[in-house]
Amino acid sequence: MQEAVRGLKSTPNQEDRGKSRPAFYFVKEIKPEKDNPEITFNIVSSSEPSLYRSCPECGEEKPVLMRYEQTYDSPEGDAWEKEAFTLCQKDGKHVLTKVIRPHRF
Repeated sequence: MQEAVRGLKSTPNQEDRGKSRPAFYFVKEIKPEKDNPEITFNIVSSSEPSLYRSCPECGEEKPVLMRYEQTYDSPEGDAWEKEAFTLCQKDGKHVLTKVIRPHRF
């Protein structure tokens, strides 16, 4: 939880977002990706809370957050990951969807 809160504050100042450490954003929408056969869904970021989901544990509406980072780096190929999730003080992290592809989103 602390990593996500710190990340929301520091991500706008990161030079190469997601390359050396996770970047965090609020989520604007999770939408079907029609133009890219590599991924089923795409997670669209926002600079402020705009998408909310009910926590399965406490039932309260929570803002949806996104973690964006390079999870693998090599000359043969990379892996980039976006993960949409909610955080609850009672129950922790609830992952809504994860998208992985071999290059930046």
